[in-house]
Amino acid sequence: QYNRNGKRKRNKIIAELAKIKANYTCEATARKTFRMPNGNYYVEAHHIIEFSTEDGPDITENILVLGPEKHQLLHHGCMEDIDDLNNHLKTNGIINFERFKKMHTIYNCLTRKHVQVLFNKKLISSINRDTLSEMILKR
Repeated sequence: QYNRNGKRKRNKIIAELAKIKANYTCEATARKTFRMPNGNYYVEAHHIIEFSTEDGPDITENILVLGPEKHQLLHHGCMEDIDDLNNHLKTNGIINFERFKKMHTIYNCLTRKHVQVLFNKKLISSINRDTLSEMILKR
């Protein structure tokens, strides 16, 4: 969907589904934050492949559920801290090749540009990049 200015519009339901899947728990810390008036714990949805600047897909597989501190770190932190957080997410299986493979095989929304973004962010290896690129070319 697009707004009146022609910009892509995020689907709030997709973000909410990702939060439900994560049980309103920060995927980086495995902790809950504070409770909101509706009883749910406060978390934020972060697109791994950025929605606006990288044309990332608005699907749950492309969304990390994070507490506000970790979310802001990904947007405003120094590269060393961002890399540390991404390595933590990879080590703990939150970010993995299967997640991105699913984006291609189930949703058919991964492009070669997206694959390069994931590689540039050091979220996938060169072998994973090549495998995903081949899968995209075969489709």
